[in-house]
Amino acid sequence: MQIRTILISLLFFLSSFRANAQTNSNQYFYIKPYVTNVTATKAEIIWLEPVKSIPIKVYINGNSDLTTTSFIKSIKNRSEAIHIAKIEGLQQNTVYKYHINRGKKKFSGTFKTAVVKDTVLNFMIYGDTRTLPWRHRRVAKQISKDNPDFVICTGDLVADGDKFKQWKKQFFNPASSYLNNSVIWPVRGNHERDGYYFYELFNTNNDREYYSFDYANLHVVVIDQFSSSDSYEQLYKWLEEDLAKNSSLWTIISYHKPSFNVGGHASHWGRDIFLPLFEKYGVDVIVTGHSHLYERFLPISTTGAKPIIHIVSGGGGAPPSWPKKSILLEGGSGKSRLHYLNFKIDGNVLKMSANNKRGHAFDEMVLVKENGRYQKQVMEKVLNFDDIKNN
Repeated sequence: MQIRTILISLLFFLSSFRANAQTNSNQYFYIKPYVTNVTATKAEIIWLEPVKSIPIKVYINGNSDLTTTSFIKSIKNRSEAIHIAKIEGLQQNTVYKYHINRGKKKFSGTFKTAVVKDTVLNFMIYGDTRTLPWRHRRVAKQISKDNPDFVICTGDLVADGDKFKQWKKQFFNPASSYLNNSVIWPVRGNHERDGYYFYELFNTNNDREYYSFDYANLHVVVIDQFSSSDSYEQLYKWLEEDLAKNSSLWTIISYHKPSFNVGGHASHWGRDIFLPLFEKYGVDVIVTGHSHLYERFLPISTTGAKPIIHIVSGGGGAPPSWPKKSILLEGGSGKSRLHYLNFKIDGNVLKMSANNKRGHAFDEMVLVKENGRYQKQVMEKVLNFDDIKNN
């Protein structure tokens, strides 16, 4: 009986110690630091604290020249505060370690700056992480193991973007495994609702609800389909200006609702308006979400020019959608499973693998670009949009 009493007391002590440690950790970080808006020379480190406090120093590689102090943004109708530390004077293609001292706690993380010359890129794309954080956590942990230069999330990060607490529970906590050592580029989905928390949490320019960025020989364009302030005419104009200036060998565009989609929502956004523009400027791959499954379409051309590869990647954790069979899809059908896309670009070769929650590839694609065209095996599969637009 005495031994049993001692064991119970010991278990109670250990559980209390763990609870206190968790409380102390959360005393300063409501949402732990993450990195976004990275270029070859700049980066932004963002975190949330439970209450508004003083600006905090962020140390980069122990270099006093790079040390910066956060500025603080209030959140409408919330006691929590957003800290944003803008780092400048960085070197391209370099891994930086940062740390933030809060009381007796020290948070450390890493990120890699963009590169302005050809190098091998390794990045991930996934989406629809909402509603079921335990499923999202499985995918995020595997993404972290693949050590991405950056991660794009194709929207619907949370179930209801107007509910502040969901951002911590459904996105930031489950994704913390890769947010600690990579860079996040978010896409707004319909579940982000009015977008207020989305834009505040990622410090996105509210005057322009779409953006682009460059890494090595890759140009990435992110579109907000749910902007209340911009018309399609304004979006079209911005896209044409952005793509006309693009000199990168590879171009990927990401938005939430697909232009081609068979299972799930069967979406067909922007086919007549935007796809001819994308083909005009040689876009290679479009990755979307919205339907909670995986679909890779055969190469599709609306103008007879170089085709575009359309991929739906909505397997980041949300309740699954049921796939359907279609002659438009590689393999004849979509896949309903947790997954993410692993992209590798090396010169004129782009490789993509769709990986399950254990990191095993269940679909793979290789594009080799010569003189603006893909290899023969890809071009032989091209579908003409006029022949399939009613599918």
